[in-house]
Amino acid sequence: MTRKESLATMMGIGHLPYAQGTVASFSLLIESYLVFTLLSWLSIPSQGLWMGVLYGISCLTWSWITVWAADEMIETYGPDPSALVSDEAAGMSFVISVMFLLGEFYGDALQMKGWITIALAVCFFRVYDITKPLGIRRLERLSGGNGILLDDLAAAFAAVATTVALMIASTMI
Repeated sequence: MTRKESLATMMGIGHLPYAQGTVASFSLLIESYLVFTLLSWLSIPSQGLWMGVLYGISCLTWSWITVWAADEMIETYGPDPSALVSDEAAGMSFVISVMFLLGEFYGDALQMKGWITIALAVCFFRVYDITKPLGIRRLERLSGGNGILLDDLAAAFAAVATTVALMIASTMI
């Protein structure tokens, strides 16, 4: 396995026989829980802010990996290869980053319930990434890594927007 393929498949998660994207997504959720626990254990202040920044950087890194490795992965596995899961990692990192930042700055106003809210956003992300509603499927038509990446980032944005809308609606009830 080449370096590009190792990174694009998240060290082989993309080679699982099924549900590669879901496994990659939930592995990032577990990782984020462990990172948050470490920050708590170290008594780092403003943990939500740190998580937002760390996973914002993670989103940018996974996005770069997706675009960088896409041509090789497409050549090996065909268009939008299921083995390439770095796009899911970018989308998940976006969801985690934004949800932690919203929780840090607007958590009380939005009635955010910590990990339950983040898990809800993750579930919306997987649903939107798999079903590709709201014009998200059109983004897949873009060539190379851009198309592979942008549909996941759009699904992540839609997941955050849906979760925030539900949180706002819950404050009105």
